Amino acid sequence: MTSQREVKPTKPFEEHIPNPHQKRPPGLLPLLKRTPASLNWRLKYSLQVLRRESLGIGRRLQGRRLVHLFHFGKTGGTAIKAALEGFETAGNYELVLHDHGLWLDQIPMTERFAFVLRDPVTRFVSGFYSRLRQELPRHHNGPWFPEEEKAFARFQTPNQLALALSSTDDDLRTAAIEAMHGIRHIESPQWKWLRSLEYLRKRRSGIFFVGFQESLDQDFELFKSLLGLPGEIKLPHDEVAAHKTPSGMDKRLDLESISNIKTWYQRDYELIAYCKEIASEIRQAHGSVPS
Repeated sequence: MTSQREVKPTKPFEEHIPNPHQKRPPGLLPLLKRTPASLNWRLKYSLQVLRRESLGIGRRLQGRRLVHLFHFGKTGGTAIKAALEGFETAGNYELVLHDHGLWLDQIPMTERFAFVLRDPVTRFVSGFYSRLRQELPRHHNGPWFPEEEKAFARFQTPNQLALALSSTDDDLRTAAIEAMHGIRHIESPQWKWLRSLEYLRKRRSGIFFVGFQESLDQDFELFKSLLGLPGEIKLPHDEVAAHKTPSGMDKRLDLESISNIKTWYQRDYELIAYCKEIASEIRQAHGSVPS
């Protein structure tokens, strides 16, 4: 008599993956609904947004050639901004360094933009530990949301969370899905900043530069060259300045965990594939060898 192998059911977590066709609430409303109770934190963030918008309007009225640099969470943006602060007007373009709150549909159609992408698997691990330590020691404005406090009480490593997405235990799987939607960085796939891959295709002519975290040093050199910035500008590499995951953290992932992460962020992989083609075109036009 042959024993039948237990067959797992179709992974139900796929029904809960973020969808680009879901309408995104405008402005700060979705953020303010989830902010900590600290009024000071709310006011600080609101003032940052207002300052960014007012500066952008002034620059556009002066007819300056702008390049907006997005800051997708956990893609190397902290290191890039640390290197470029103070050099925003030193090149052939005026560089506008944005925080996480900028979306592509907030940039006028006539203006150009740049961004960096990262493989979703390593970004997931980095995002998990960034929020687990509340962005410390690099940033001091990242207290846990209630959803994050609940998630980290249940999951202590990224492998535990990713593996639980396909668990046959309903309670554990539900907790994992809630954590994926509740932990900052993890809840935001990279395509969200660009609204969708379809929308990015419509804005193709505005793409000034695309880089990748895996080749950040080389890509940063090309970005500086395109902007006409001094060659001596360098990226920071220490853990604090670059906001890296501290060494010694458990980054191990089971094969099932990796498969679950890739399924959850499938649209990011489609975005990366498209952007690699664009990056290759930019490098060839500039006479650079693709990384």
